[in-house]
Amino acid sequence: MKILKVFVLPLLFVAATGLQAMATSPSTKGQDLRNEIVSMVDGIDLSSLDGDSEKVTIEFLVNAKKELVVLNIEDSQISKQILHLLDRRKVKTEGIAMNKLFILPITFNKN
Repeated sequence: MKILKVFVLPLLFVAATGLQAMATSPSTKGQDLRNEIVSMVDGIDLSSLDGDSEKVTIEFLVNAKKELVVLNIEDSQISKQILHLLDRRKVKTEGIAMNKLFILPITFNKN
């Protein structure tokens, strides 16, 4: 009985956790949501930028109506434009966690 406790039970535990890890595949929902948001801000006017690029971090959540609720945008020259384009816009991506905080860094290039 002692051999069973020492060797077999830990082996079964390792095997069970290994199978569980293989059963869960990485989700592409986050990447789909990111692509949808990038397409929403794709036409932003970048002529007001001082440099060639601007990195902006956007904090948002998706509410029960599948609308983007922008909570915070890193202060930049184009943050008002981003807020105008994203806040309360409906998203089409299915299966997104509702009322979960998302942090999305986006780099805008002038060229």
